[in-house]
Amino acid sequence: MRKKQMGVMICAIFFSLAVMISQASAWNILTLDETGDVGQFGAITTGTSGASYISYYDNTNEDLKYATNVSGTWTTQTLDNTGNVGRFTSIDVGTSGALYISYYDVTNEDLKYATNVSGTWTYTMVNSNNKVGRFSGIKVGTSGAAYISYYYDTASDLRYATNVTGSWVITTDVDTVGLVGQYTSIVVGTSGASYISYYDETNTDLKLATNASGTWTTETLDSIGKVGQYTSIAMGTSGALYISYYDETNENLKLATNVYGTWTTGTVDSTGNVGQYTSIAVGTSGALYISYYDVTNSNLKYATNASGAWTTETVDSDDDVGQFSSISVGLSGEVNISYYDDTNKNLKYAFKSGTGVPPTPTPTVTPTPGTPTPTPTSTVTPTPGTPTPTPSPTPVPCKAKKLNVKPKSLKLSQGEDTEKTVILTCKAGFPSVNQPVKAKVVSGKKFVTVSPAEAYTDEDGQATFTITATEKKGTAVVRFKHKNLVGDVTVTVKKATE
Repeated sequence: MRKKQMGVMICAIFFSLAVMISQASAWNILTLDETGDVGQFGAITTGTSGASYISYYDNTNEDLKYATNVSGTWTTQTLDNTGNVGRFTSIDVGTSGALYISYYDVTNEDLKYATNVSGTWTYTMVNSNNKVGRFSGIKVGTSGAAYISYYYDTASDLRYATNVTGSWVITTDVDTVGLVGQYTSIVVGTSGASYISYYDETNTDLKLATNASGTWTTETLDSIGKVGQYTSIAMGTSGALYISYYDETNENLKLATNVYGTWTTGTVDSTGNVGQYTSIAVGTSGALYISYYDVTNSNLKYATNASGAWTTETVDSDDDVGQFSSISVGLSGEVNISYYDDTNKNLKYAFKSGTGVPPTPTPTVTPTPGTPTPTPTSTVTPTPGTPTPTPSPTPVPCKAKKLNVKPKSLKLSQGEDTEKTVILTCKAGFPSVNQPVKAKVVSGKKFVTVSPAEAYTDEDGQATFTITATEKKGTAVVRFKHKNLVGDVTVTVKKATE
């Protein structure tokens, strides 16, 4: 049989107006470190056990510090105190619980790296080529290898470093066109491919770099106005990318994603001057979580689409709080945010439980140990080779608002069938997943049949139906329906020889 294809599109709104809600009582807020001016350049990660780990800068002593509740109570310690070190930190935890931190050495203007993978903390200079290492981001691959994105001030370029081969290798030409590479953030796929979001200062755009094809390529994701500062990137379980960033022109929080296969952007929060110091995480269900700074009110804010629509709320409004925010989500859906209290010069932490009960640790400052005791160690076993991306995106739910059927008429020969793919998408081009679409012949039932009677959209927002012409000539109408949205297709059945 010959096959014909046509698409049925259901449009919906993904970037709807965020609903302001007050849920301050749901957040547990703690001051973790108040010894001097501490907490700038903070970054947080959460392990599979639910323990959280925070790297941050001690401005008073000019040191790299670290906080964790892995023992059940919060403790802090100084990691690197050699010179002025610890700005632009980024942290990640490996599958074994070993920790990896990238940071900037102000004294020597170098990129540095700290890890306890061997059982004790070690500190390594990764790149020392004259003013290099600000705006660093770090991610750990499944093999235990580390991947770092960072900015090279002298040439205003984006750089990349990895120890996947067993020793550090620097890529100096990820992007060298114009002034590029500030506000970097990095994720690594299961295949080892890296994806870096960053700011193009020359063109004031949001850009993305990846080596998924085996060589580095770059593309501009958003060029409308002055956009792309404070980028943060996250990856869904099947490879879809999500980037939160600041729109300076409109003073908004924005989001870019390729969840539908092509890059689309939208505004998440436009209430006041919001969106600086963004950080994004993806939960196991595919829901998104973003922390960010409200400049207008000097507050820490939070946005999520976990309920199916975007909502925003103020997490902490006590004094000037929320700069240097960083977010992580545990396996049970618990949300962890580290941030800076600019009024009191402290490191703060906010927790919101998912399915479990939030911990109530008592923060205690632990003196700098000679040899800190880390969580279990892992061994770096690099897996070199050409990375292969995993292009199957993880969709985000959205509510359908419009149903389009294209084309609205169709001709079939007797006995011929055609597949019809119903695509549910949001206004910004995102798929609406796991949504029911019904189909039936409302007139001319003796001329055509349609199957199945109901189908649910898959991870790409698609549901497929088959219309089959009988051996009788005539006209029929097939109706596709999603809730109260209706679209009809008129089918004319003709002789096979016509």
